[in-house]
Amino acid sequence: MASRLGEKAVRRVEGKLIPISLGKNGMWVDFGEKKLFTMSIPWGDISTAYVSTGIPNIESYMSVKPTVYKALKFQGLVNWLLRTQWVRKFIQNKIDSKPAGPNFEERKKSYSLVWAEVKNQKGETLSTRIKTPEAYNLTATASLLIAEKVLNGNYQSGFQTPAKAYGENLVFEIEGVREI
Repeated sequence: MASRLGEKAVRRVEGKLIPISLGKNGMWVDFGEKKLFTMSIPWGDISTAYVSTGIPNIESYMSVKPTVYKALKFQGLVNWLLRTQWVRKFIQNKIDSKPAGPNFEERKKSYSLVWAEVKNQKGETLSTRIKTPEAYNLTATASLLIAEKVLNGNYQSGFQTPAKAYGENLVFEIEGVREI
């Protein structure tokens, strides 16, 4: 992320990646347990969800404080500065000086909330929400689950997303994942 400071974000429109301002769109999402403010970001889901589903229009969002979202509206004024090598290096050094992620106790207490919504051409909408273990734990557990499947001969060679390879319910094979 530090190497992309000051750059545009992207969203998928009609199958193509289109540049947009970081945090261009924001909205409140009801996760069942709590309501959180989210803003659009250029996460890899824009690519992986497209490969998995073929859905031509995709945006990824993450939860942020509304004040952060509002402050990002002014980022365009300093993008030229954020794109300089010394600012990016300064930010990368700050990141490198911190722990690589949450410690075991923090991860044990945390969890992730995921919300997805799809709309067809008729305007009909479906959405779902899931609660998962904390993101680092979820990633590690999912990787082990997939490795186990591969070692048991359950795989097809070639590039695939986890959902394409093992189905949309793969995530529910992971302990602690539940629909909200």
